[in-house]
This record gives sequence, structure tokens and C-alpha cells, in this order.
Amino acid sequence: MRIYPGTTVDYEFATLGGLGYTGTLNDRQFAALRAEGLTGSLADMFMQSMGGFSPAALFAASEQGAWLDPSDLSTLYQDTAGTTPVTAAGQAVGMIRDKSGRGNHATQATAGDRPLYENDGRGYLSNVSSDTMGATMPNLGTDATLAYCDQNGVTILANQTISGAVTLPTSTKIYWVIYLDRVLTEAERLGLIAYGEDLVAEFYADSVAGLDAYDGLSSGRAKQTIAGLHALSPAAGKRVGLADDSYWLEQYKPGVALQSVKSRGLATLDGADVIDPGDFTLSAHVDAGGVTYEVTLSVDPNAVLVSGDTYMMWENDEWLVRRTSVALVAANPGSFYLPSPNASISTPRLAYVHPFGSTNPTSDGKTYEASKRAAGLELASVDGVTVEGIHATRGLSAYGPLPMGNGTVRRCLISKGGKHNIVQAAGLIEDTICFDAEIGRSVLADGGLIPYTFYKPNTTGLSWEIRRSMSICPVGRTITSGAVYSHNSAGPNYSSGTIEGFISLRGGAVEGVQTEQYLNDICALDVGNGRAVLLGAASSVIELRRALIRSAPLAGAVEINHPAAGAITGAAVEVSHCALHKPTGTGVTTGSGAAFNATSVVNFHHNVIFAGAGATPVSMQVAQAGSQFRFNIIVINQAGTREWGRWHSNVAMDYNVYINNTGASDYWWQTPGSGTAFSLTEWRTESGKDTNSVELNAAQAATLFLNGVAGMANGDFRLDPACPLTFVDGTPLVGNAGPQEYYDWNTRTVEVGQPSRWPVPPATLAECETYITDPTAWDFYP
Repeated sequence: MRIYPGTTVDYEFATLGGLGYTGTLNDRQFAALRAEGLTGSLADMFMQSMGGFSPAALFAASEQGAWLDPSDLSTLYQDTAGTTPVTAAGQAVGMIRDKSGRGNHATQATAGDRPLYENDGRGYLSNVSSDTMGATMPNLGTDATLAYCDQNGVTILANQTISGAVTLPTSTKIYWVIYLDRVLTEAERLGLIAYGEDLVAEFYADSVAGLDAYDGLSSGRAKQTIAGLHALSPAAGKRVGLADDSYWLEQYKPGVALQSVKSRGLATLDGADVIDPGDFTLSAHVDAGGVTYEVTLSVDPNAVLVSGDTYMMWENDEWLVRRTSVALVAANPGSFYLPSPNASISTPRLAYVHPFGSTNPTSDGKTYEASKRAAGLELASVDGVTVEGIHATRGLSAYGPLPMGNGTVRRCLISKGGKHNIVQAAGLIEDTICFDAEIGRSVLADGGLIPYTFYKPNTTGLSWEIRRSMSICPVGRTITSGAVYSHNSAGPNYSSGTIEGFISLRGGAVEGVQTEQYLNDICALDVGNGRAVLLGAASSVIELRRALIRSAPLAGAVEINHPAAGAITGAAVEVSHCALHKPTGTGVTTGSGAAFNATSVVNFHHNVIFAGAGATPVSMQVAQAGSQFRFNIIVINQAGTREWGRWHSNVAMDYNVYINNTGASDYWWQTPGSGTAFSLTEWRTESGKDTNSVELNAAQAATLFLNGVAGMANGDFRLDPACPLTFVDGTPLVGNAGPQEYYDWNTRTVEVGQPSRWPVPPATLAECETYITDPTAWDFYP
């Protein structure tokens, strides 16, 4: 049993290596003891002498509340009177007896609404919203605690007001629920979490406090290594728990469809290994220049390799840049060359390395590493697995450090991949970060780098979702080929692709091939030389809502029907409530704020576009009858921009705001095949469009935006409620033009109005690790 914080040691040890403990211990102190010499049978004896945490201790001082424990079959009854016990899975539960001794039992009087008792190796209540239970609590005050354990782990809600009728939390699997009339101590909180671990998993590994001599069947008797976990051979449908803060230089490939692999915090599986300095030799290559060193790389013998797998290398955790010849390595410190990089690496391969500073790797004291294992966690061949709280990093597989089948990835960090960070067949990714990747990978024949990829040869009937996730590239590095991409090699496209909340920091486009695309609440920051949103190859529905884009200079911040994405024919396309801010510096690559080349019905409404230098704010040159461009705001703030945009004659336009913040008089509107209009009046006459639209000068624009046009550079797109300006027919601009809703990353809700600033996502690996342990605690608006 794990030693929980606050556990009293009933065993006195002699000093071991200068350490001696008597009294209370926690599990990390025990790990320190073991590291100082407490090992083997003595450690096992010590562990067995300790009593684990029990929720009964929460009520030891006559506290009021309830301990409802569906995992304990003896407390369950089929009727509310408590006379007919539940004896088997699938039976309805009418009563749960309170184990706290306070008599606050839970019941469900309506027979048809009673939840079912089920068992997956542990008993649980299938407590869904339509079939739930309730209890009547005495007044537990305003500092009460509600804690429960479900299939996702332990949830603890403090400072609750609890009195009278309560409804038990609803979830697919409820293992226990606790109500308590006070706040938990830190020791109780950690103990309760650990107590829940033994219910949500059946096999355990802990690199710090585990031992491979243990049976691995509880968190307190966890295996220490992944090899030890492999030896247990968990069967399909079983649950594996990896201890928080564990770190393994091993690959976990269970080979069966586990139910889940989880850590309540963050457990790391690293695909790289340190290179022994003695393995380097000075290269005898004729063009090595005396600064290139040779080293032989080999993969882990258990690695399962696929096409496109190749080595990556690091020096003191900095990427060594991949080059295409020894000569280029000799000329560029901080680089390496692998001959025939796409050839099989199943046998040892020779690499040429030029360290930063042209130092000698045999004696410079630096740490050199190379990817050795295909992945950190390998689940590509199985479906239905849930992965949570895992940091998979530096796998050499083309499918990334975390290859997945059709499953769920939740609260994971996937870092420093090659061609991809994660390739998933289908399913859900949420509260996850892809951090960094090998930017120089583009020199290989296997194509460009895309961190998030959904792929399966035949995607018939499959869909994918990404919710509240990010692609983060460190300062000084930019992914240009894409952040999210979905595709197949045969059969129909994915049925649908959905994004609900996604941040790309110094990343590339969000794109893909699926019959329906629903992209909401995308925030692309400092995209670099690429598009922020690239849509195509959809045949029925495309929706892009509440996108927030900063600095996307190439061709289009939002581009639909780019040739690389595939043709759109007959699709209903909607782009609404988006804020697109382009760079304003002189010489920035030209491009459109929004480019539509779709033979589709396009509805572009309630957006704001701040045009960059030399940019065409909008290009809708191909569109079917019924397309609309309404209630949008276009801002030209930079000399060199010569036009408002180009629209097909099929596009109905009205109630738009054109802001000329430069004072120039030669900007134009245009439709293909017609003349060019140099004033709004002329445009109305020639095109019959924009009857009620208005053009504002700089002074008027200053009254429209709460912090002026300049505020948009800081992500402030708010309109001033006091602005009196109207459209031609008297309709107020405020409340009608531009975005009318936005996504708040802190509250995770859609709010009325316009965004007030750019969100600030985690930007370093350490910050990403902090975020993943508790995504809701991150402040995006410091």
C-alpha cells in the first residue's frame, strides 16, 4: 500500500546513508529512503506494515456528511427501503447506504429512473443524467467539500455550499461520492486522490516509488519500469495507471486495446537516449573540415518501425539541424547529417555531427542525445483506448511520439516529434498540447511537418474532434507546413472534422479533408510564412466561427479552396465572428485577409479584417448565387494596400464598414470582368452592392473602436458602446458590425461582444507541463 502523506510510521528504522525517519512519512520520503539503501524485502515489509488512506478517517471527529460507495456491493439495494440487496451487474440501484455512519443514504424512488450497478473489475454506478440518485444532507455550511471518483479519476470541489436535497454527480462510472462539512487538509486531499487511483486502474507503474519485485496491482505496489509493466501483460479492456512525475526512457506498447493509460498528473515516456561521449570519433571524411564527428546510432531492439522513421539529435536539449551532406555539416555548427535518411534504420547507421561552437563531443561535457525508440506510447494498432496525463516525447516514428488508433487523448503533452507529433486514426483530442518538432524535417522525402494528423488508409464513417488544444512552437522556431491536417489514402473522406478551441503559436494552417468541417474558436498567433486556416475538399458543410488570427502573411489568413486542400463544390461555407489581424510593417509578404475561391454558397458575416501591407483584405472571386458578405469591418491602415477587395457578382453585399485609416483616395472595389470603382458611391452604381454600407475616416474609426484602431494590434477589437455612427438606413454600427461573440479561454465559454486581447498560451516546455497538470488553472489573460 502506498505511504500517504500524514500516514504514521509504526516502524522505526536505523539511519540509512545519513537518513532516518520516525513518525509521519509521505511516498516521496519513502522513495528517498529506498534510494539510500532501503530495498528489496525490507522495503516490501515496510510497505505491507503501513495502512492505506481510508475515507472513514474524514469522519473520525464526528464530521457531518456522507460516504457513498457503489464500489462496495454490500451497500447497494434494489429498493429504497434497503431490503433487497444488489447481487449482480445490470441490476437497478434504489438505495446506497452511507458508510460514514451519519445515515445520509442516497435513494431513487422512481423505479424507471434508477441507475444500474456495473462492474469492470471494480464496482460502479452507471450514473448518467437520465438515471441518477439523490440524498438529503443536513446543513454542511459554505466550506463543504464534494469529492467523487469516476472513470476520469478523482474530482475534489472545495468551498461548496451544501444543504438539503443533493443529486449525485453524473458520469458513466461513479465509484464513490463523499460529502463533508469542511475543507480537506492537504494530506487528506492527496490521500483521497491516491485512494481513488486504486479504483480507476488495475495495473500500475511508478518510476520513483515502484519496484519490479512488486505485483503492480495497486498504486502502492507499482512496477518500477515499463518492462516490468509489460511483463504483467494487461489484457484488453484493462486500465493502466502511471504515477505522477514518473519518467521512463522506455517505450510502452501494450499491443492490446486497453481501456485506458492514465496519470493523474503527468508521466513521461521519452523516446531518446544519451550518447556516450566515447562513441564519437573525429570524421575522416575528406570534406569534414576537422570539425565533424562520426557516431553510430542504433534503435531500441523492441522498436516497431514504419516508413519515414528516422533519427533526430539534440545537444544540451537543443535541436541539431538536419543537413543533406557532410560538407554542409562541416560548414554549419549545430547540425548533423544522416546519409540516406529515409532508408531503413533497423540496422545501425552512421551519423555525422558538428557540435555548436565546434567543440569536441568526446570531452566538451555536453549532453548529446538521439531518438532511439519509435514512440513513447504506441497505440496505433488498437482502438478504443483513452490516454490521459501522458507526456510522450522524442520518438523517431514518422507517426510521432504518440501514435493512436480510434480513441481519446486527454490532457497530454506530445513534444519534439519528427514528421508528426501525433497521428490518430479518429476520435477525440482534448486539453492537449503538441510542443515543438523537427523544423528541418522538410529536407526529407517524406514530406512536411504537421504536429496533429488524423490519418487512416480508409476513413469511411470515421470522424475526428479537437477540443481546447494547442500547437506550440518555441521562440525562434516556426512551423510553416501546418498545425492540423486530416487525410486518407483510399475511400471516402472523414465524415466530419470538428475543432472547438485551438491555439496555434508560431504554427501553420488548420486544414484537412472531411465531408463536414466545423472549426470554432481557433486562435492563430504569429503564424509566420503560412496560412492560419486552409479549408478544402469538403462536399457539404464548412463552418469557421470566432477565429482570432494575428500575423499570417502568406496568401490568406483564411483561405478556402486552395489547390493543396482540394476543390470545394456545392458546399455551404460560413465564416463568422472572426477577427483577422495582419502585420503592418513595410515589406511584409502580401496576401489576402480572407481568400475564397470556392464554387460554393459562401456566407461571410460579422468579421473584422485589419489589412497588412500590400494585402488584398478580401478575395471572393468565385461563389455561387446566394453568397453573402454582410456586417463586416475592413480596416486599411498601411500605405501600399491598394484595394478593399474583389467580389464575384453572385455575392450579395451590404451593411459593411470600410475604414480608410490612411487618408489615401485611390483604394478600389472590384468584381471580375467589370470595372474598378474608386469610391463607395461609384461601387454602388457599378455593382448594385453595399446600399447601406459606410466608409469611415481615421477620426470616425477612433470613435468606433473602444481603444481605437491601434488597439487591434493588442487583440482589442471591442467597439465603443457610446459610438453614434450608423449605416445609411440608420442601423447602429455598434451591435451589428463586426464580431458579435468571442471565445474566452479562461472561462471556456462563448461570450457576447468582441475579444479584448490576445490570449497568452504556455510558450516553453516547462509551462506546457504546468498547463497539462491542470488546464483550467492557466491564466490566458495575465
